[in-house]
Amino acid sequence: MAKNFLQQQLVGGGQFSENDLAKIGSFRGKHNKLGFAYQLIFVRLLNCFPQQTPLEIIEEILLFAGLQLDIATENIKEYQKYQQHISRHQESIREYLGLGVFSEVISEQLAQFIFEKAQQFDHSSVLLGEAKQFLRVQKSLQPSEDTLARLVGTQKERARRFIFSTLMGLLRKSTRKKLDRLLIVQEGRPSKLQRLKNPAAEASTESFLSLVEKLEIIDDTRVMKLNLDWLNNNYQRSQSKYVHRCSVKRLRELKSENRYTALICFLRVLSGETIDQMVNMYSKLISKIYRGCQRKIDAEILKK
Repeated sequence: MAKNFLQQQLVGGGQFSENDLAKIGSFRGKHNKLGFAYQLIFVRLLNCFPQQTPLEIIEEILLFAGLQLDIATENIKEYQKYQQHISRHQESIREYLGLGVFSEVISEQLAQFIFEKAQQFDHSSVLLGEAKQFLRVQKSLQPSEDTLARLVGTQKERARRFIFSTLMGLLRKSTRKKLDRLLIVQEGRPSKLQRLKNPAAEASTESFLSLVEKLEIIDDTRVMKLNLDWLNNNYQRSQSKYVHRCSVKRLRELKSENRYTALICFLRVLSGETIDQMVNMYSKLISKIYRGCQRKIDAEILKK
């Protein structure tokens, strides 16, 4: 496990209290004191125990433990020889910190928690972070990274299927056809989707009318009539960004439920953004007209 810790992290999670020092001092031998202290900091920082065979060593943690106890880190080599001590110390630390094992009950609770979070966030790294925080709050030890990654992946896929199936149940056949037409590329002309993706130009009458056209295209698809109060805004923005990155060809290659979900989220997010741009551009145009009129008035006053 490759980990790099900042000094603030080590101090925040690995600074020994008086109770910690008393507990560590109850063990005989420098190697046992150092080994127990090392595992104590390890668990507090990572919410899991180091691998036992051979004992997993993170140098920053070992050094920080040795500095606090004034024990040379070389003593860890002696500690690594006694597998039974390592196991016994891990059980002692678990009881001392009041941590539970990763049980089937916790696994089911975590699965439901990640399922709900996956309807808000589509990035695995974010979901992994949420899973680790959930286990800390529940005072449950974290399983292996592979186990946690598999659980997150399973619930992420479950959440996607739930979103896709629910959304497809709301779509009429006519709306699906209108969404498909956005991806049609005619000879010499870009697709409607590409026109929707084009950023707004500088404030002008033509630019304002192009924003109006965008809203008309979105309104024609009827996606704004769908009740998506159940679908998290974060998820919609994530899907919208995905469409912005994808080419028309790539979107056509997606499964229909995936493609329609992404397009609907894109259009709904774009509608809100376009309205904001129109209000902003309208304000700029009015200010521009006002300044132009003011210059004409000033010029007439100067003539007189």
